[in-house]
Amino acid sequence: MLRRVLGLVVAIAIVAPAQAHAVMGGSNVPAGAAPYAVALLSGTSRDGEDFQRVFCGGSVVGSRTVLTAAHCVSATRGRLEVLVGRTNLLDLGGRRVRVAAIAVHPAFDPVTFHADVALLTLAAPAGVTPVALPAPGDEPLSAPGGRATVLGWGDLAEGQRTQTAWLQAARVPIVSESACAGAHGPTLLCAGTLGVDACQGDSGGPLVVGAGGRTVQVGVVSNGRGCGASAGSYVRLGAPEVASWTGRETARLRAASKPARPTRRARRAR
Repeated sequence: MLRRVLGLVVAIAIVAPAQAHAVMGGSNVPAGAAPYAVALLSGTSRDGEDFQRVFCGGSVVGSRTVLTAAHCVSATRGRLEVLVGRTNLLDLGGRRVRVAAIAVHPAFDPVTFHADVALLTLAAPAGVTPVALPAPGDEPLSAPGGRATVLGWGDLAEGQRTQTAWLQAARVPIVSESACAGAHGPTLLCAGTLGVDACQGDSGGPLVVGAGGRTVQVGVVSNGRGCGASAGSYVRLGAPEVASWTGRETARLRAASKPARPTRRARRAR
């Protein structure tokens, strides 16, 4: 299921054949249950326009840091905003935060979707609790045979012309690469089954697993063929090449966002 970014986004140039996902076979997320899930907006929105400007998803992974797919933003021209704290796009809750900087994984390949991950630096704190990223020892969380949850505001069925307004979540099995119809490789994992999958509009959104009372994001919606016909491809956040880059970048951004400590001046005689 090659995911295509919604045609209404004219301000964003996406490198073909990258296409966006959405969730089918899922259900409405209770309001406020997944505060780390955010929507990416093209341009600057006003009240009532957010629904029309959503083109990809993302997740809050730091005070001022959002994780998304590289193909969503690698060719971006113009201003972007992140919509934080809203489950129903038609509501007026939450807030929009301007994207101040974009960092795309240096090894991202728009043809193979290798390292299809990017980090957005926000101009102001997101104000929500970040989702956890995989730590050493969390590799089994994304192993075939497990189950995860994908979230997004995309289409509910392939070919649907508009995305859903309410954030959707669907439980999907994590499967072997051989079951994945889209691009795959060392930085991608496969998840989904017949009728339950990501679809148009969900690229960049989170794939999460519950583990020991915490929510861990193990993947990012990346690519696939069709919706619900086969498993789709996600960025494997525990892959060494991805984990080392996201770890360095999030640590750098966290340090950069801390206020500078005042320096102590030496006393001088008057």
